[in-house]
Amino acid sequence: MFISEDRDFIEEVINESESKTDSFMSKVNNALFDMLKNPTDEQIKKFRDTRDALLVGWLLAMMEDARPDFYQAAQIGIDVADRQLAEKGIKEIKNKNITKNTFLEKVDSRIDSLQQDLTAITESIKSNSEKIIKELKSSPTANGLKEQKKISSEIAADLQEKGITFFTDKIGRKTPIEKYVRMRVFTDSVTIQRTSYFVRAIQYGVDLVRIVHLNIHPTCELCAPFEGKILSINGDESGYMTIEQAENYGLFHPNCDHIPEELELAPVDKGGDGVINLNKANEKRLEYNNKKSMI
Repeated sequence: MFISEDRDFIEEVINESESKTDSFMSKVNNALFDMLKNPTDEQIKKFRDTRDALLVGWLLAMMEDARPDFYQAAQIGIDVADRQLAEKGIKEIKNKNITKNTFLEKVDSRIDSLQQDLTAITESIKSNSEKIIKELKSSPTANGLKEQKKISSEIAADLQEKGITFFTDKIGRKTPIEKYVRMRVFTDSVTIQRTSYFVRAIQYGVDLVRIVHLNIHPTCELCAPFEGKILSINGDESGYMTIEQAENYGLFHPNCDHIPEELELAPVDKGGDGVINLNKANEKRLEYNNKKSMI
């Protein structure tokens, strides 16, 4: 599904988003350090106003960029599916309940999820800075502003590397915003492309798909058991693991470094192509995904 020319498009999305994130987050951190040089009530208020304005601007800019990019990714998935359907001689729409709106709803759902996620990140950054402000205000001030500036200097030194533009994920890891957004935009673009591809297949009554490795990069331990195997998109064909089940075992996992993968619609089973021999990494990933869903 992910042919080489599409890879260039996805990397362009990543680079643009990363640059925009770096720019806004750098300004947020700089505003914090400016405040720490002179932590008066007036400077704290100025920092809060600047921080909030920058975060709103960042969120608006990210969503403005994401929307057309995600729709374009969806179109790529449809186009690839259409080419494969034509090659297989599959021309008749089987599921007339799937319309243009079905595809739009899938993209809009992913956009809404991204917006909620990025909004939560802005709240995390606010929380990080408010903890620092609380620490400043509760510090001993026996010597007045002089003592407070000493505390500010110590805080600034501690934050010099990471600033406040990070968030703590569900399992307690502190992740830099720049790194997370880079991964998230890439993952969402690929997911939208793949989802549109699958929905198009279902629209034409195709339930089976083969995972094909293009050998551009070595396959990883999580994805290896699925290479060359046939999966069921919608669970309509018995005897095949579904895409959803395979994803729970690690297929299409984030940060997979051997993309592009190619998917083949309506493959011919050569005998045993639906048998998936899972490994320990897959079992651990299933356990991890089950725990994550309970958090």
